[in-house]
Amino acid sequence: MTSSGGTLLLVGAGLLQVPAVETAHRLGLRVVATDQNPKAPALKLADEAVVLSTKDVDGHIELARALARRCWLRGVYTEGAECAYTVARVAEALGLPGTNPLAAWRCDNKAEMRRLFAAAGMPGPRFREVCSIGEAYAAFEEIGPPVIIKPLDSNGSKGTKRIDRAEDLPQAFAVAQSFSTTRTALIEEYLEGPELSVDTIVYRGRHYRGGICDRHFSYLPYLIETGHTNPTRVPAAVQEEIYRRTAWAAEIVGIDFGVAKCDFKLTEQYGPTILEMTNRLSGGFDCQYTKPLATGLDLIKATIDLAIGEELDEADLIPKWQRVAASTSPFPPPGKIAEISGVPEARRLPGVEHIFMLVQPGDVVEPYVHCVTRVGFVIAAGDTYEQVHETLDRALRTIRITTVAVN
Repeated sequence: MTSSGGTLLLVGAGLLQVPAVETAHRLGLRVVATDQNPKAPALKLADEAVVLSTKDVDGHIELARALARRCWLRGVYTEGAECAYTVARVAEALGLPGTNPLAAWRCDNKAEMRRLFAAAGMPGPRFREVCSIGEAYAAFEEIGPPVIIKPLDSNGSKGTKRIDRAEDLPQAFAVAQSFSTTRTALIEEYLEGPELSVDTIVYRGRHYRGGICDRHFSYLPYLIETGHTNPTRVPAAVQEEIYRRTAWAAEIVGIDFGVAKCDFKLTEQYGPTILEMTNRLSGGFDCQYTKPLATGLDLIKATIDLAIGEELDEADLIPKWQRVAASTSPFPPPGKIAEISGVPEARRLPGVEHIFMLVQPGDVVEPYVHCVTRVGFVIAAGDTYEQVHETLDRALRTIRITTVAVN
């Protein structure tokens, strides 16, 4: 156990940030949390709540300076929110431990990341950044279908779609553009293959391994993550190459401190290929719940220690046991929710660890066009992959969400 008091500024206070507040409190830290949503779950647990957009860099720097004047501000942190650049800028402005803001920005800007990888010889898909529908058509013809179109700097698969026909480009480009702060989009070669996510921590020139999970997707032409499984089932040799390329990618973008997290697709033409990279821990209940359940790793504590200037405790990154944990989501038909039942019964099923329902009767389930539209999550753990997925299937059959068409 480390820490001797002080305050941690937590940027983002969504559901995935709740374990960060709990861990910080366990370490004896006071938590000031920010979020643009005044009803964000982690705000209720924080010692002080501030309604502030996670993308407001200047606002967070001003807040951090005010906190430093009245308390011992030891660090700034996030683990389950897409705001690593804000965190890096605040850390730099106040002289706190953190990642180089340029590295965090390069991870956010998907086109810049691709350009840097290509210049360094990192295998990857053909791509083009496009600013207009004319450029989008040209990129589509040059790369050839199918392609993926995505916003330059969004998350949660918002504005991301597989395109097989040129006539589908205008609408898809307009949507991608609407989610991009640069008003540009990235068109990439569509890659076939299973997807994985890897967490690593860079500290004093060493890359510490934080586990790899298998990710599951459906609902093409949209890329909706339906769940994930910890740990991965891919062969050890493939895992070694994933870790090698993650370390290489961190060096390319300039991450020499903190988290280097990558999403991969295993492809025939390029091998393990990085789809996305970020300077925060994995979301989707991965580092928050399934990874600790499956292995005993405590990546949140490890990275909070770094954020407050403590030494990395390598014991946090040593697996304590070998189990399996997985997450999945119910996908009721789009429409207005008339009734939800079976959740208490599903919680009592052997092996079910957590159920998070994000909707209630009267809410509207939107069509599944990105990951933000998921209505809830079920997390289970057990001794084998088969056991865990049987538990998840049983939980999904037990939970009943009835929807009616919206006029």
